[in-house]
Amino acid sequence: MAAYKLVAKDLMTKKVVCVYPETPVRDLIKIFIENQIDGVPVINKEENLIGVVSKTDILKHIEKGSEEIITQDIMTTDVFTAEANDTLDYLTKKMYQEKIHRIIIQEGKQVIGIVSVLDILHVISTLGYGSVGLLNEDAILDLRKGLETVEKSIHSLRTTLDKIYGPK
Repeated sequence: MAAYKLVAKDLMTKKVVCVYPETPVRDLIKIFIENQIDGVPVINKEENLIGVVSKTDILKHIEKGSEEIITQDIMTTDVFTAEANDTLDYLTKKMYQEKIHRIIIQEGKQVIGIVSVLDILHVISTLGYGSVGLLNEDAILDLRKGLETVEKSIHSLRTTLDKIYGPK
């Protein structure tokens, strides 16, 4: 039986909402609400990726109480990107390590898709990936250590309860 690794192009949203750096934050908020999203790529006139802006960026702006500003003033220019053939494993590790909620998928400098945490959760729930996924040896050892810790905690709790209430 052949194995197939899921890659970005399998789970990415292909119709990506993008904004320009001169988009007013007020319009950005409307875009987020209308599209039920919480982050968008920022592109220039040539449609090349130049940044990303999220609801967190907007909240930081609002918290500072600054005047009406445009996307360019609050966007993040250090954007985490991937390619269409990057694996699900690679995407999730990068998102976890960088503590980000979305990765922009590029072909050259062009945005061709976006993978969000919700996209990954959808795939996991649809395919049962999380319940039947293969575990490597390190993951199994980590799980074993975790279980041993839990067992020790339960044993300690039982000992304490026996001292308080007596053995069952």
